[in-house]
Amino acid sequence: MSFIVRALSYLALLVPLAGVAMIESEVEFEVHSVGERLVNIRFQADDTVHYQLSRSENMRDWKLVGEPILGSGAIESVEVSFEESPKFFRISEIIPDSILSEITEIDYPFRVYLPPSYTKTGASFPVIYATDGQWLFNEYRDAIVDQGKEVILVGIDEGPMDRRLIDYTSSGATDYFQFLISEFIPVFERYFRVNPDERSICGASLGGLFTGLALLMDETESPVFKNYLSFDGSFWWDRNYLIQLEQTRFDTSQELDATLFLSSALGESNNDGVVSLFESRLNARNFSKLTIIRRSYDVDHVDVGAPSFKEALELLF
Repeated sequence: MSFIVRALSYLALLVPLAGVAMIESEVEFEVHSVGERLVNIRFQADDTVHYQLSRSENMRDWKLVGEPILGSGAIESVEVSFEESPKFFRISEIIPDSILSEITEIDYPFRVYLPPSYTKTGASFPVIYATDGQWLFNEYRDAIVDQGKEVILVGIDEGPMDRRLIDYTSSGATDYFQFLISEFIPVFERYFRVNPDERSICGASLGGLFTGLALLMDETESPVFKNYLSFDGSFWWDRNYLIQLEQTRFDTSQELDATLFLSSALGESNNDGVVSLFESRLNARNFSKLTIIRRSYDVDHVDVGAPSFKEALELLF
């Protein structure tokens, strides 16, 4: 019986994401009458999370029991009876596939890639938070798979069409950054084992601009991100705002402990010139502890994400 209790401490993430997390569940088996057993599962339930009971005869094939329940914020009790031979039971969290921001009032869908070893170990993993997940997630994921990197990828969609024109620029970047660090990341990392010292953020085009803005807006003492991956960033957008942000960051602290992977396209359409100007201004500031890796690729602007991400993976992970 002790083996079953330990097995029931596993919390499997059902839909829509795959993975395994852990909780401590207190489980009781009671015989009510001949041929009938009652399973009473008690666990600490978060009041923002839905839970689902399932059971199995072999710990491989699981069947749902009843409907999902919303946690109470206290000890939850779930009971189920059965007449056949004893089965294994588990409580599963139903992970959301979007997060509604109270700051921007926008619902942001997201998608996740977990490396194969995630389910085989209790270790924490580096994570890359990627803007424009609606376009770039698949090619970034494929690069991680091809290189066999042990890293979690989170693609955050822009929300409503063209919301990126607000969130990734001076129009709303401050609010969007606060959404990321105070709303999105705390919720996501409650579900998934992330190494908080190995967070990266990346983006291309306007997403690359936002990555540069995030570098300048991040905390000076305990920055949220370690690596900033900016691919052919649109640093021509509201240039005065960007320069003012650079000055404010420099006045706050002349130490910037981070790695900036800064790439540009060289094809017919590109932001190579403004990316180089951004690099030159940062170098002129002479921030201590700031490492800049500069690359360029003979591709058009719309194709710069794939080669940039591949090389950044090779160098930083």
